[in-house]
Amino acid sequence: MDSKSKKNIERWLSNKPKVFLPGEKIYGSSITVLITANRLIQLTTSGKIKDEIPLKDVKDFTTTRKKFAKAGPLLVETKDGKSLNFGLLYDSEYQEFQRVLLMIQAGEIPEFVEAPAAKEESAVPGTQDETEELTEQRVVREAPPHYGTVVANESFGLYKVRIFSDGYIQISKGLGLFKGSIEKLLEIEGESQITKKSALGRGLAGVVTLGKNQLAPNQRGNLILTITTDKVAHVLIEDLPQKQWIVSMHKLVAVGKSVIKKSTSSEATVTSKGSPNSQSLAQQIRELSELKDAGVISQKEFESAKQKLLS
Repeated sequence: MDSKSKKNIERWLSNKPKVFLPGEKIYGSSITVLITANRLIQLTTSGKIKDEIPLKDVKDFTTTRKKFAKAGPLLVETKDGKSLNFGLLYDSEYQEFQRVLLMIQAGEIPEFVEAPAAKEESAVPGTQDETEELTEQRVVREAPPHYGTVVANESFGLYKVRIFSDGYIQISKGLGLFKGSIEKLLEIEGESQITKKSALGRGLAGVVTLGKNQLAPNQRGNLILTITTDKVAHVLIEDLPQKQWIVSMHKLVAVGKSVIKKSTSSEATVTSKGSPNSQSLAQQIRELSELKDAGVISQKEFESAKQKLLS
């Protein structure tokens, strides 16, 4: 890494101290992609982590660009056979990324730039334990939330709906162009209000529309997908009941109900470990003990009442 590249990276990193793990080393940067000692990171234009791959899982890089273009997409091939588009690289940056990867795979250590420390607002801690605690809190706070894996990714009219295995859902508009927030899924229902168009109706409509009506599906009505989350109730209506939207609706409802059931079951298991019954039992035994200590009941009566509670 030449001194000019190193200075450019240092200047760029100074504005993004919270993208990196503590003490992480940076080997190269591009428009929105970074290669570090641990990870390959793709950033958004605002500097937040969009995606990341452990460097140990990366097999190779390739890039392609259109004629006369200065930059092209970085295509990442992972060891499990996947190929991912990971953002844009200039030609010179691609060569640097490729060199770094080959050196790391060969067991060599390339030159690096130290990632800047996170800017903590609190006072400088006085002990090593406090320093480690702040570092741990920073890493946990900046880790992306875990929603599980995507188990359904369907288009429904002009919407794109993704369901996650841990009971979350994301509804995006414009076929996914305008990303929606990820919300906790509480309930999902689908309703089909569809009837066949009559031959006479289609014939008359065909005359009025100069035959264009004959190109439309031979169905009328609405598909209504109602999704209730921890934030809001979404009602998605598709008034052109094409076959693919019907299939998508049924799949989303089936998968959604499945992850809701799984999520509810997991929460019930956790709750049962500290159930009110066990707490009230302990409370009743404590009250019996207080009565015994106060001389209201004898030791024998205490033991008898205790056994009844425990049986």
